[in-house]
This record gives sequence, structure tokens and C-alpha cells, in this order.
Amino acid sequence: MLFLDDLKWAWGVMLHPADKTTETMDSIGAFIKYYKASLIPVLLAVIAEILLGGVLAATIAAMLHSIIAIIFSPVNSINSYYGGLLTYAAGEFVGTLAVALLVVGTLFFVWIAVPVNLFFWSLVYFIIGRWVLKLFKNEYDNTATAFVCSAAPLAVFAWVIAIPLLNLVLVPILVGWQLVILVYALANQEAISKKMATILIFVTGLVGWIVGLFLGGI
Repeated sequence: MLFLDDLKWAWGVMLHPADKTTETMDSIGAFIKYYKASLIPVLLAVIAEILLGGVLAATIAAMLHSIIAIIFSPVNSINSYYGGLLTYAAGEFVGTLAVALLVVGTLFFVWIAVPVNLFFWSLVYFIIGRWVLKLFKNEYDNTATAFVCSAAPLAVFAWVIAIPLLNLVLVPILVGWQLVILVYALANQEAISKKMATILIFVTGLVGWIVGLFLGGI
């Protein structure tokens, strides 16, 4: 199956970065592969968020029912009837809104924010590595491929975003593993040593952090 093959590719890159980051893709093809690899995990995240939204709606409905039971007298059937309708409507509204926000947030993060971030930093690294430091031997397609490879953990575990608490634990681990993959991918794609790739990542990250602090202080 088409999307399963791309997901298997991302899984292979994540588990064997030294061997699975040697193949070069054109930049557009690399980003398309990221989208295809993340499709199934994102769909799983959306399903999980819909289910969690239903639980949230039921919880809110129960809380509102308790509040309304206190406000309205149990012997007043009219108030109890309208109180029940209010409870149901409010719970459904909040649950639907929560699901919509979660789904939109997940889609925006995985399919817009991450690719934009990958494109921006791959361009920055290419400019620094190729034209400033004269380290890179190959074209931008190689740098783009390296950065897309580094996003493999996120593509595979995009569904984790939908799981409360678990996402807080795994996301930092995935980010750390992305950096490890980026070291191997840059070394393979740009014909440099892993040590030099590590130094480049550290220095570029440090410069980016300093520039961010400077711009934030303006």
C-alpha cells in the first residue's frame, strides 16, 4: 500500500539513520514523502481527538447537570426539563468545539508548521554550509532530504499529539532523536563527517537562539 510504504520508510529512517538516510530525493519529492508518511499517524490522531472530545463533552455535561440540579429545584419539572436541555446542548457544543480545535491544531502543526520549519532551517543550513563555511559538497536537494529524514520520528508518532500526558513525555524524546537523525542525514547527504555535522547543528542552533533573543528584545 502506498502510504504504508512511506510510513515504513519513516520507521526505517528512525531506527536505522546511518543506513536509511543515504538516498537523495529532490526537495519537493522529499516534502511530499513527509506528508505521505505522516498521513496514517495523523488520521489516528484525529480519531483519538474525536473520541477524547466525546469523553470531554460527557464530562462537561455531567458537571453542568450537577450545577443545574443545585440551581433548580428537583420538584420543579419545567426547570428540570430545560435544565436537562441546557446541559445536553452545552456539553455537545463544548465537546464539538474542543474536537474542532484539537483537530485543526494537529493538522496545522504536522502539515503546516513542521514543513515550514523544515524548509526554513534546511535553507539556512544550506546557505551556511555551502556558501559561508564551504562545508557542503552537494545541492539544496541533499540538505532538504536530510531535514525531511530528521522529521521521521514526528511522522511516525504524530498520533502521540492527541494523547494527554503521553505527548508531554514522548515529544521531547522525539525532538532529541530528530537531532540524532539530522547528524547522520547531513553527514550522508552533504559528504561531511558526523563530528562536523554535530558541530554545525550546535553552532547554527546557538546562533539562531542568540538572534531570537536579540529580536525578542527589540
